[in-house]
Amino acid sequence: MVGRREMAIKRNVFFKLIIIGVFGAILNLLKVNFFLYEINLVLASTLVYIIAVYRDVKSTFLVGVISSITLIDSNWEYWLFFLYTLNALCISYIYRKYISNLLVSTLIFWFLIGIPLSMILGRSVDNLFENQNHLFYIQLIFIALINVVFASIIISNRWGHDYIASDKNILNITLQKTYALHLSIIFLFITLITSGVLLKIEINEACRDQKNQRLALYNDIKNELNIKITANMMAISEIANGLTYLWDNPQERKSFLENSQNRLNFFNILVVSDESGNLLNISKPEYLTNIAKENLASIDDRAYFKEAMKTDTAYISNGFKGRGIGTNNIAVISHSIPSIGGDHKVGIIHGSILLDKIPEIKRHLNKSSINKGILLDQNNNILFASDTLKLKTLEPFSFTRIGKQNKENDLTRINLGDDKNYFYWDEKLDWGWRLVLIEHDEYFIGKITRYITLFSIIVIFIVILAEIVSVIMSKYWTARLNDISNVIKNIGLYENVLSNTDVEILPQELRTIYQSIEDTNKEIKLVKQNLHDSLSSKDELYQHATMQLKDLQTKDYLTGFDNRETFNRKLSQIWQEKKNNYQALSIIVLAIDDFRGINSQRGEIFGDNLLAQLSKKLLEISEYVCIARIGGNKFALINELNSHYETVQFAEDIKSKVATMQIVSSGDNVYSIFHPSISIGVVSVDPYKSQLDDFLIMMNQVLEQSIHSGGDCVNSINKSILI
Repeated sequence: MVGRREMAIKRNVFFKLIIIGVFGAILNLLKVNFFLYEINLVLASTLVYIIAVYRDVKSTFLVGVISSITLIDSNWEYWLFFLYTLNALCISYIYRKYISNLLVSTLIFWFLIGIPLSMILGRSVDNLFENQNHLFYIQLIFIALINVVFASIIISNRWGHDYIASDKNILNITLQKTYALHLSIIFLFITLITSGVLLKIEINEACRDQKNQRLALYNDIKNELNIKITANMMAISEIANGLTYLWDNPQERKSFLENSQNRLNFFNILVVSDESGNLLNISKPEYLTNIAKENLASIDDRAYFKEAMKTDTAYISNGFKGRGIGTNNIAVISHSIPSIGGDHKVGIIHGSILLDKIPEIKRHLNKSSINKGILLDQNNNILFASDTLKLKTLEPFSFTRIGKQNKENDLTRINLGDDKNYFYWDEKLDWGWRLVLIEHDEYFIGKITRYITLFSIIVIFIVILAEIVSVIMSKYWTARLNDISNVIKNIGLYENVLSNTDVEILPQELRTIYQSIEDTNKEIKLVKQNLHDSLSSKDELYQHATMQLKDLQTKDYLTGFDNRETFNRKLSQIWQEKKNNYQALSIIVLAIDDFRGINSQRGEIFGDNLLAQLSKKLLEISEYVCIARIGGNKFALINELNSHYETVQFAEDIKSKVATMQIVSSGDNVYSIFHPSISIGVVSVDPYKSQLDDFLIMMNQVLEQSIHSGGDCVNSINKSILI
């Protein structure tokens, strides 16, 4: 009987876990729209965290597997199933075996396992958030924290405890946990509202800025097209009116057409056909051979012919590839030719435009680094496009719409099939063509990333702060009692005398006891303070002596600069920092020209004075990250200049200013003014692809080159591709 009862209980628990897992799988289907991006909150994690607290590791893993099944809905999301299943297993194990704190267990998993694993798996997955990988990783942590808060609310109120828990005494709800939960929710709510408002303002400002750029580009292109298209539409209309009066005179009609071609060089060729579409005249007779060869006697099948015959105004055709006359990509401006009486149309005149002969449009489409432009014809075929899009002329323009349109900012998110997403905006031009402007969404991703990163950091800080505050609040009375107890036990030795505010909030019984011993405690504290001051004075003397000894070990006694050993250590540290951050490193090495001769002629005292004066001059010129005396007359300088060119210019400035120095020299009661000169070498490298030993060799080489060039000069070596 007992065995059957246990089996029935286990079977009942198993079915409960199945139901919870299925419910979690349904929750994982829910998504929210943020701006133009869709976010899955993976709310099943809340259930997983609850099971991790209420039951064992196996139960948590089972719920995690079932609830994560619905995450397998596309190629790139298959690995999310594995990630959240592992999330359930690891957090439950950490919580049970090591740290009985759901928040800490969650942070340990995501920072040490979840995010690194996501980075590894994400590299093998195409089109994973395009330029948004970092945003996705931040989102994972943010969602985990939200689910921890939801789970904490449910657990603290014991919701579902009797239904799920295997042991009704498993929970230990303390005042500390209650305070932490309530404070976390309050702080999180305030932060969420504030961050949401600030982010909305930021995005709206970015949208307005982008909209202004789009409108400026649109107006530039539209004005350029208006100048060319409208003027030539009027020209075609004038030619059509002229042909009305010359229609019955083929010779004059031909001459008029050729003169019009010479006058209107915008058109590649002008063609006249009758009302049936039969070709009558062509402005460039040399194309007649091609027409005969292609047996092209009529254009009645062309859409522009039919449209022009329907209207009394000029008509702009869609783009197409020419035939017979030429095989270029063209568009046509055509106009019907009315009879003299105006009661019918006798034919049409059309002028062809070579699409690759309008460079101004291409220039406007390419000039914006953010907005990319596409000019489409009536059939949605591409006439012009920004070069970076690599779209072919006259091919249909197609895209896949992503998500819903943001009506507030008039933005639609699309994908062109190149693994990049864009924001889409279009406007129809007066003559039927359409101008499409798109911009890569990384501009908005940067805005969103900054706020979500900040929000995620604040959320972690809030939860930690709530834990700290809750500990203080939950143990407040115990701490106050311990204070009084310590004062009594350690009369005269107790250091933490309570403030007036602390005394006022003590219970009356404790306040009286405290007041009776406070005076005695203060007197003994005064004695301790005097003793402490005496010891501190001796300690300061010791520290001062230690600092002097340290300076002797690390500094050059004459100049006060770092010595060679200190320089080598600092250079190694700077080298490693630059290498880790993929930054370039530039260094200046200099030496006093003919220093050995100066010492011989003027004496070592003068030489030491020269070194001291030069050191002082170098400090007057600029501040340095590192400045050291690395030899008898050699110095090395590192500062925060941005480029190799700036470093060389700075070295030239040092050389010029040193040349203005005046050092008084005396000998045999004769005083003279000495003007020193220096040789300088500048080396710039990229530490991430160079070796420090090679860098030191180049330092010596470039300095020796300056010295052997006669001195008083600057030579440089630039091995960096970054600056």
